[in-house]
Amino acid sequence: MTILIFFIGSTIGSFVGLVVDRFPEHSIISPASHCMTCQTCLKWYDLIPVVSQILSKSRCRYCQANLPVRYAIIEACCGLLALFSFWQILTPSQAILLATSLCLSLYDIKSHSFPFIIWLFVFIPMSLFYHWENMTVILLLIGFLAEIKNIRMGSGDFLFLALLSLSIGFQEILWLIQIASGLGILALTIKKDRELAFVPYLSLAYLIVLVFHHTSL
Repeated sequence: MTILIFFIGSTIGSFVGLVVDRFPEHSIISPASHCMTCQTCLKWYDLIPVVSQILSKSRCRYCQANLPVRYAIIEACCGLLALFSFWQILTPSQAILLATSLCLSLYDIKSHSFPFIIWLFVFIPMSLFYHWENMTVILLLIGFLAEIKNIRMGSGDFLFLALLSLSIGFQEILWLIQIASGLGILALTIKKDRELAFVPYLSLAYLIVLVFHHTSL
């Protein structure tokens, strides 16, 4: 059962990697998965999450070009999230939010973008199962205001926080913001980039808050 759960989670991770690579510029349905170097369509046994990339040593079987290791990392992360949910270390909603955090973080790193449609696809069903706190409403309002007014922090950061606030309380959100800000400042000090992808730090802070909450129980 453990292997099956990991396989299901890693398959979802494979789809997450596909979405990040293609959406919104290209269709996520076609063309079929293929090597970006030689354009050869991959067989089913080339697409087994994590396993295929390990067996091929991260190389295309047809042209021997190097394959991005990020695919296996995304698949492994989502596989572990599925297992943690199955073992009741995480709730299913926390696992979904962490997988969503991974997806949105990759977008922010890739192009400093926040795909609203993906956020909405997760936020709507999640909001039906959770009671809205005042913090959620406030963060949503600030997020939409930030979209209208050009402020220092992007609208996507607030909308992402609104999504996370469905699963954690007011105090945890404050801790999350402080941890993410500290990590972001440290990254700016080291990398000296003018533009910071902040969603990854919010995601990492969310993971830290969940770990702390779990260990303190």
